[in-house]
Amino acid sequence: MTSDRPCHFDAIATRDGRWWLIEVPGIGATQSRNLAAAEDQVRDLVAAVLDVDIEDVTVHVLPDLGEDDTAAPQQRRTTGISLLGSSPTIN
Repeated sequence: MTSDRPCHFDAIATRDGRWWLIEVPGIGATQSRNLAAAEDQVRDLVAAVLDVDIEDVTVHVLPDLGEDDTAAPQQRRTTGISLLGSSPTIN
């Protein structure tokens, strides 16, 4: 189904062993081996659940690093994704 307007969703990525668990409030969850691929995984999930074209889906993945924010500068450089502290908020 084609949507008349784009759908935008915020997602929270939490490290789970070697994987990232990515939760999309109101939609569901998916996983990714790295943050670089997380956006595509979330777009696929949203498009499938809502039955819309993937081109109509935009997402913002917010990594939740919890208390271990020592990796934050490296993650920011390698992915270009903004980082979130231990208390995520979604607007």
